[in-house]
Amino acid sequence: MLALLFMGAIFIFTAFGMLFFLKKEWFAWTHYSIRFDRKNQLIHAHRHDGSVFSARWEDLFFTTAAMYGNDCYITGHVLDDDGETIIDSFCLPASHNNIPALKAHWEFVRRYMAEGPEGMKERIPFCLPIADKKESYGFTFLYLMVIYNGAPIVLLPFLAPLAFLFSLPRYVAILTSRRPVWPAEIQSQCHVDEDDPYRLDASMNPKNLWGIFFSKKG
Repeated sequence: MLALLFMGAIFIFTAFGMLFFLKKEWFAWTHYSIRFDRKNQLIHAHRHDGSVFSARWEDLFFTTAAMYGNDCYITGHVLDDDGETIIDSFCLPASHNNIPALKAHWEFVRRYMAEGPEGMKERIPFCLPIADKKESYGFTFLYLMVIYNGAPIVLLPFLAPLAFLFSLPRYVAILTSRRPVWPAEIQSQCHVDEDDPYRLDASMNPKNLWGIFFSKKG
């Protein structure tokens, strides 16, 4: 009897724990947008509750933090007037167990904000097609296959089923979550002219994204 009660308590605790983590991924937001407003030297970011905050680039404090396992990420903090209390935070969209590679991602952002967009466009092979819609399942599967970029092509028949399994909970999260939308004032503040030579969005993506993936295979 005690054993059954013990097992039941563990099951209930585990179930609540899983629901807690699922709520963070499912029935939430498809992504948490960040805008680096170079012209006005501002960043705009979505909070987990769906609200938006803005902060001056020069006032942000960036640092690394640990994730699960050996992976780390870079987070930007908005500090209070005392210079120590964190009042808002956002994470750059990259994690890595190789700190130099992670810092290279940070350097890309820093150079854009501090030096301008020259030479940046050529470093971006494609843009995520999520500016005004949710990503399709096909893109979800491709995005997860990119994890295995660099693996020998002979392993792809074994890696593709893994990507398929991982794609299912990710796509459920996309279907059950809301897409963040920027307020009109931020949209107007960050307007990009059609003839801007550095304009880059998903409409300019290569027609065959799979071609980019396989072109890097040896």
